[in-house]
Amino acid sequence: DIASGASLNYNTAITDSIVNVTGSGTLNKGGESDLTFVVADNSVSSDFTANANQGTLKVTGDSKDVFDFNMNVNNSATIEYTAAANSSIKIDENSKIKFGNDAQNAAVIFNGNAETASESNIIYDIAGDIANNAGNKIVFNYATLNLSGSEYNAAYEINNSVIDLGNDKTEYKIFNNLTTDNSELRIDVDLTMPDPEADKLIANGGSGGAIKVALDQIKLKDKTT
Repeated sequence: DIASGASLNYNTAITDSIVNVTGSGTLNKGGESDLTFVVADNSVSSDFTANANQGTLKVTGDSKDVFDFNMNVNNSATIEYTAAANSSIKIDENSKIKFGNDAQNAAVIFNGNAETASESNIIYDIAGDIANNAGNKIVFNYATLNLSGSEYNAAYEINNSVIDLGNDKTEYKIFNNLTTDNSELRIDVDLTMPDPEADKLIANGGSGGAIKVALDQIKLKDKTT
């Protein structure tokens, strides 16, 4: 048991996992090797805190609509989070997962639960940037992404994922630092005359990368009749 106000410092010299943890205290992950924390194998409260201070902390969630507990990633460390099956998790500056106040060169990686986005049943709703993101990066792999915000300033990498803008509205979404690889865009198209329009995804910076439009997933609106 890690009681409230108590801490467990866990340094990984080899790849390891941790189970049967209870309480509402703090886990400090040190060491360069990976540490896996499967929420279903532990019984911590929502006030529990996990700090990734070195290496990679891999967390598999259990809740389907919120992050299970507080997670902070510090200098040059990584938190790799895989949500529970059939989840829809909101991400913004108030999320329980965030970068440390002085973190640099750190990463938060959000994974789907399959080898392709179409087979994954995890949705991440990006309503805003994670707190303290300057100098760090946010990565998505094999997941479906909804964009309920309008502009994103953090450094994003979106790999093998679906960006789903299909919500029966035509909108502009702006990323100021975006890198993509093998990802797909689903859009609305409004054929109302005389000014037809469609969703737009705008990348003002980053390393680029092609995004293919899912032609078979276009949501078409024609209000001319």
